[in-house]
Amino acid sequence: EFLSLDQLPNRIEAFDNSHTSGKESIGVMIVVDQEGFSSKNYRKFNIRYDESFNSQSRVDDYYMMKEVLSRRLRKIDKDSDILLPDVIIIDGGRGQLNAAKQIILENNLTSITLMSISKGKERNTGRDIIHTLKENKVLKPNDPLLFFLQRIRDEAHRFAIKAHRNLR
Repeated sequence: EFLSLDQLPNRIEAFDNSHTSGKESIGVMIVVDQEGFSSKNYRKFNIRYDESFNSQSRVDDYYMMKEVLSRRLRKIDKDSDILLPDVIIIDGGRGQLNAAKQIILENNLTSITLMSISKGKERNTGRDIIHTLKENKVLKPNDPLLFFLQRIRDEAHRFAIKAHRNLR
């Protein structure tokens, strides 16, 4: 109901990035399906900086998110066996969500529902902001949907940190 979906999603993919001041940048994808977390479908993406990235600028989380999603989604061909996610969850705020939206549009995959989850102003659990393409919403701290979304975000975050530590 929250995302106005016609049916429950069969596949949810969540994305997060991790780096140390731009060094050893890595992005990850985790998958939740009807069985729960599907670790066999987790993926890591070493961030590749191309000529469009200005290395003099600060670390660009939007660039990293665009690269990871581009590499994931460009492999999807309407006739292939690669599974298309019903929902993509981005760990981040409106900026990361807009970066993801741009990649979705470039790949003509508008059937995928996008959302992101960010920590609120005080950055404490329970005050997370859920961003959809239409609105920002703060769910009640005891809302089961909030717990579910936080669990997915936290697993993506855990996997990203682990991958980053291994890379370092």
